Amino acid sequence: MGKLIITDALLIGHKRIDEEHLHLASLINTGIEAISTDAKIICAGTIDEIVDKLEQHFQSEEQIMTEFGYADTEAHSAHHIECFNKLLSIDARCERDNCLGMDCLMDVVSMFVDDLLGADMGFKGHLQAIDYRG
Repeated sequence: MGKLIITDALLIGHKRIDEEHLHLASLINTGIEAISTDAKIICAGTIDEIVDKLEQHFQSEEQIMTEFGYADTEAHSAHHIECFNKLLSIDARCERDNCLGMDCLMDVVSMFVDDLLGADMGFKGHLQAIDYRG
């Protein structure tokens, strides 16, 4: 698997959110690199770090959405809970089964892309609608 790349089209348009997305993608790429060199212990540690950073990201993103009057913040928060629970399940599986390698990472990538493309683009549209230029 190649690296996860956040293109300009996937940027939300809010500096903090975009920086956090880029950092999460970087962590995922660290895991991909670790698996490609058979360093599963590094990958497992990276998934632990992703859990911590994603929890922080979801909190900050929801706070920003509320500050900007995003009407779908509550539904977005429910989506975050669902994503976070999936990530906790992946993390537990990785620890229990001593890192499943690329299978774990593909599940993390799937969850991340689902959140970014499936949910965050609505907030991007909101920022554009209010003519936010951050």
